[in-house]
Amino acid sequence: PPFTRAYLYHLLHTHEMSAHTLLVAHNVAVLDALLTGVRAILLGRADQNEAAAIFAREVIRFEEVYDGSMSVLHTARDNWKDVKYARGKGRLAREAQKHKDVRSVHSTEVQ
Repeated sequence: PPFTRAYLYHLLHTHEMSAHTLLVAHNVAVLDALLTGVRAILLGRADQNEAAAIFAREVIRFEEVYDGSMSVLHTARDNWKDVKYARGKGRLAREAQKHKDVRSVHSTEVQ
């Protein structure tokens, strides 16, 4: 493949928009490969025994690639808080609190 799992993990962890594009492309490719096998069987290009073998092989190949537990999604959700903080959300919250404190001091001085 043109990209590795590590690269996808990095893109997901840093919440790059391209991560979702690559995941969709991957998922479409996997489904296309599965459905190509199904179409070959349905179009009758194979005899019954060969059709059953092709279908079983396609199902196994799909199951090997497909992550039914969606572990990548759950990991990304768990890491979201760390990424938000690392990308500046924590810094912005601290700056907002600092700005609020400064306004509080100024309003106390005015009274």
